[in-house]
Amino acid sequence: MLIPRCKISGDTSGKTYTPIQLEKIKLSNPSDPIFDKLACPICGIKLDFKMGSPRKRAHLSTWPNQKHLSNCNLFFIAESRTSERKNSVTSGSIFLNEDQRKQKIDYLLKKIHDQENPNPSPTKGTKRIPPKKKNPSKSSTPIPSGTNNPNDGGTTSTSKRTARTENRLPGGIDNSLVGKTILLFGDLTKVNLKIVDNHPVMSVVISYNSKNEIVRAAPSFFSSQQIGLYERFQQLEQIINIQHKNPSVTLFVDVQPNSRKGTLEPVVYTEGDLRFPRVSLGVYIGKNHVEL
Repeated sequence: MLIPRCKISGDTSGKTYTPIQLEKIKLSNPSDPIFDKLACPICGIKLDFKMGSPRKRAHLSTWPNQKHLSNCNLFFIAESRTSERKNSVTSGSIFLNEDQRKQKIDYLLKKIHDQENPNPSPTKGTKRIPPKKKNPSKSSTPIPSGTNNPNDGGTTSTSKRTARTENRLPGGIDNSLVGKTILLFGDLTKVNLKIVDNHPVMSVVISYNSKNEIVRAAPSFFSSQQIGLYERFQQLEQIINIQHKNPSVTLFVDVQPNSRKGTLEPVVYTEGDLRFPRVSLGVYIGKNHVEL
């Protein structure tokens, strides 16, 4: 389970740290004593910090054989996931290549299309043709099922299968998804972009069938060196909020608990996680350019 923030035991200022902030501190001063004082900001239980790797982001975790206290909202989430997913492998954030992303987006969009445009029932008197039976003597390539293990991603064999993502619509996120990557679909109805302490902060509202989901950009979202990243989202803000266009979008997001609000929130990490619904932000803006 992903723990979004921690506090420092004995620090009465109320300041908290994200795993990304801790990673920066660790890189600049590996022996900083704060790493011996990390604690849950809600119940105060001792936490451990792990540096990021090519396969997994930096994260916080409880110490072995320790749990969040019963007055902590993270306790209920952890207990729920333990009972529902006992003996299963939880991957947390997964990493997909471009082809895998396209496949998952295409699958979700087809599923949405089929739900919105169900096949009409055959008219009376129409003869239903049964499907042809497969010849068992002919060999066929089995279709792999999903897996929670990110190390199994990017292959087509039955022994190593594509990493699984859950598909969700606004209003469909629950405790079982905490710490997982999901693919979210809906209409982009609002972009909130502002500067806080000289750093860009953003959230977007995704809507579908009168239900809304607020997706927050991770603190590291605008930390990348991509040229014009902030300006592209300024353009998007104008298109959505001024021109009142509400394009359909897909987003790969991580579901995290918000300890301060006691709620769950989807978090987007990179520009490439947002599509319209298949094309990139740059392509979408190019077709809907506005003057700032």
